[in-house]
Formats: sequence, structure tokens, C-alpha cells
Amino acid sequence: MKTTIERVCQERGLAVEDLLSGSHAWELVAARRLVAHELRERSLSLPAIGRILHRHHTSILYLLRVPARQVKFQCARQPCTGCGNALPAERPELREVGLCDACLIRMHDAMAAEAQLQ
Repeated sequence: MKTTIERVCQERGLAVEDLLSGSHAWELVAARRLVAHELRERSLSLPAIGRILHRHHTSILYLLRVPARQVKFQCARQPCTGCGNALPAERPELREVGLCDACLIRMHDAMAAEAQLQ
């Protein structure tokens, strides 16, 4: 079971300690969801998966409510740090900045207004 966790963490650039922590960061929740789906496919019980991921079995049930086919897609999505909307996969430059087009425009406008005040 550790190898599944380690593999998922390595694929997503996460630390195992973070995945097993109490954090609700979107990338950790998405990785936990993927691990939970993989372990459930191996016929592990909800309490067993919960023990592995340091979660209550009802939390695992909640993770598993998202269909497995959507999990990999969600794990690949990155939210905008400004508004929380998913960044488009076809725009990798936005992923580097961490902001969507609308937030970039707002930031640019705010910087331009600030520069005019000085």
C-alpha cells in the first residue's frame, strides 16, 4: 500500500507526509482521492483505506463519491490562486504564473493604476 502512496506522490511532486497530513489543499485531496480509488479497486475496505491514509472511513467514502474516470482529470487540474477556477490545460504559461486570464488582467490593471498614482 505504501508503494501506491509513494508512486502517486512522486507523480504529482508531493511529499508522502503532506498527503497523510490533515491539510485540505486541493492537490493533496486530489492525490488522496486517486490513492483511495486505486486501493478500493484492490478490494480494500473503507476502514482499511482510512487507516492507510490516516482518515476516518466516512472521509474515504466521501473521496470515493467522485467517479474514478474523473479522478485523473481532476488531479491534473490546477486552480487559479486568485479566484480558484481551474486553469486551462491548453495554456501552460498560466500554470507557471498560477493565475487565470481574468486575474492576470485584474492584476495588470491594478499595477497600472498604482503606477499612475506615483
